[in-house]
Amino acid sequence: MLKFVLVIFFMAVSLGNIFAQVPGRGGSSYLWYYREWKGLNGFSDCYGVIKNFHLAHAQAYIKDNLQYMYNQGGQRRLNVMIFHARDARLVAAGCPSVSNIPGNGTIMKYYIGSDLVIGTADDVLELQYLENLYNYVDYAASLGFKEFMVMMSPQSANWPGFWSNFDQFMAAGLYAENRHILQLVYQTMQNTGRPFKIVLADEPLQSPHNGQYYDSVYSYVARMWSDYFEDGGNLAVTGGITMADATGSDIENQVNAFLDICDSAGYGRPLFYVLNIFGDEQRGFTNFHQALIARGSFAEPVIIGSTFYNDSETAYNLRSVSNKTGRVIEFVLQWPKMRANGLDNIYVSEFFNYAIYGF
Repeated sequence: MLKFVLVIFFMAVSLGNIFAQVPGRGGSSYLWYYREWKGLNGFSDCYGVIKNFHLAHAQAYIKDNLQYMYNQGGQRRLNVMIFHARDARLVAAGCPSVSNIPGNGTIMKYYIGSDLVIGTADDVLELQYLENLYNYVDYAASLGFKEFMVMMSPQSANWPGFWSNFDQFMAAGLYAENRHILQLVYQTMQNTGRPFKIVLADEPLQSPHNGQYYDSVYSYVARMWSDYFEDGGNLAVTGGITMADATGSDIENQVNAFLDICDSAGYGRPLFYVLNIFGDEQRGFTNFHQALIARGSFAEPVIIGSTFYNDSETAYNLRSVSNKTGRVIEFVLQWPKMRANGLDNIYVSEFFNYAIYGF
């Protein structure tokens, strides 16, 4: 253990000059408060942080984790992924011993016509989830966390990449559900009075893959971008979408598609952009920067929405490429994924470290 601590210390010292210019410290996508070891990925989805914050045993775990992340891990920002799906009952089906307990899991549940929903088909978000979100943010801020990133991430039938015909699924009420959830989450974050930023969709405009319908996704982003402002959204707090640099993705096309949407809508462009990047960070960030430059976006900062967990190579590459391009990285949010083995959902006790990033 002592050798590990010393390695972290010397890494932090040797990279200190690289981190000195970074304007703000980031943190983590803290999604699960516990993990049961059952196979490769365990049962992390059974222990969603926001989903279960009202449960006494879960809240105790979460508060302890947040305290450690702030005090020992040096983290100052948190990412909140808003997973939601109309058929979310399926997500909890594999959870050991608790598969039939309402409120279990990670994803907000929709049951049209059941006692777990409120109102009609476009008003189906669990009230408990909103209350949990408010209380979680309020508690984390009381510890000293400075800011919260909120990323909307519809799943399953609510994800537009699975919509073969955009107008048909619009008529089915799925878009209206997603729009209304965005409104309610946005209002909840405003009500906390805490600084936040919000992303309307996570990685929607990557080149078509896994049989997803790109035209529907493009239409979805265009419609949601405009509706966000029609519903009173503030340009200053949204990066619009996350864009992703990964094997096989085309970051230039993502930038062009999104800025075409922004320019056509007439509400302006984001004041910051959000990039998810896993590996080959200098090339990917440079390509992202150049694509923005080509479209006249010269000075807007970038937030790294997700990247490898507490990884020295990632930290070095991001700081180096930021210095070379002159594009400021506002802060970095780490994802529970390790560069060395590519495993997601690393055990929560390992997730507190942030020493290497220094952002």
